[in-house]
Amino acid sequence: MPRTPLFTRLQSLRSADWSLLIAALIPCGLSLVFRVAGAAPQELEEIPVRPALVFDQYLIDLGEIPSEPYAIARYRFTNRGSETIHVKSLEPSCGCLQPRLERREYAPGESGDFVLRVQTAGEPIGQREYFVRVHYEDPQPREVELTFRLSLPERKVEVLPKALVFYQLNGQPSTQDVTIRDYRDRPLTVLSADCDSPFVNVDLRTVQTNAEGVTEAVISVLVAGQIPPGRQRALVVARTSDPQYPAIPVPLILEGPPESESSRTGAAVSPAQLQLVQSELEEATESQIRVTLPAEDPTLSVIRVVSASGLVQPQLLGGTRADDGTRQVLVQVKLQALVKSTAAQRDLIVLTFSDGSTREVPVTIAPAAATETR
Repeated sequence: MPRTPLFTRLQSLRSADWSLLIAALIPCGLSLVFRVAGAAPQELEEIPVRPALVFDQYLIDLGEIPSEPYAIARYRFTNRGSETIHVKSLEPSCGCLQPRLERREYAPGESGDFVLRVQTAGEPIGQREYFVRVHYEDPQPREVELTFRLSLPERKVEVLPKALVFYQLNGQPSTQDVTIRDYRDRPLTVLSADCDSPFVNVDLRTVQTNAEGVTEAVISVLVAGQIPPGRQRALVVARTSDPQYPAIPVPLILEGPPESESSRTGAAVSPAQLQLVQSELEEATESQIRVTLPAEDPTLSVIRVVSASGLVQPQLLGGTRADDGTRQVLVQVKLQALVKSTAAQRDLIVLTFSDGSTREVPVTIAPAAATETR
């Protein structure tokens, strides 16, 4: 059999050349084998179970806040898992946060919340950042970190409350106090105080230095029991020795006995008045106002809700429609800030309707019970 040139060339290869040729052919051979046989099935990696506790916000940034005694952040959460979760502890980065959680166990789909509160008087000015670690089981151990950020302005002169509301409905005199605090190194002096209403007497009661070393002047405002029907507005003015704050005004709203029935909107507002209770450790109890709009006026709506003195914060929530055609709107009410006071304070929530009419809901803010302990 005659030898071909290819056979002659292969025969002339040395052993080293054969080794190189075989090494080059191995990948091609393996590729062919895998193509024919198909790739071997691989086991899928187990997907990790996601944490069950889901927060509406993991960072609350209030930015620069007003000069108030407390800064508050509320963290709301929901159990999105299929097992009951157990919250073991809330670990704050600072003892001043005082986080408190009433319940420790939450079933699937249940929600809860807790409040972080910072007493701003003891904190340095500028941006501040706090943390709290939530340790829980779902049922495996979990940990999540939440952030509370704010900026504290330089504290100068503070007026608490910023306005006063009096309800003179039973013919009895009523008294409330205004406190003026000066946090500066050289505090002002309140020289006198007066009011432009003949039904109001004003008395500069005390000037003292409180437990935090802050100078404060307390002005007592007395309203006569018998005042004309309807609403009046007045102004208390404190005169000081400081050219930067020569006069400090405090608005007053005086609610006298009801006037004769006039044309008002057909909306029903319930309850007729609210009471919120301060607490030394936690945010005050929230409450709600229910507004029922008549079926015969489908265009009527609540377009604005405001607080007269700024002590409470009203928020207009969504509404629902009943089978009889009436519509219900909810207004959530909570304290704007926690103010240490041993006397009851008052505010007024004013609801404005699309037809131009208004309704008022008096709010009483009661001090925390002296015996309250937690």
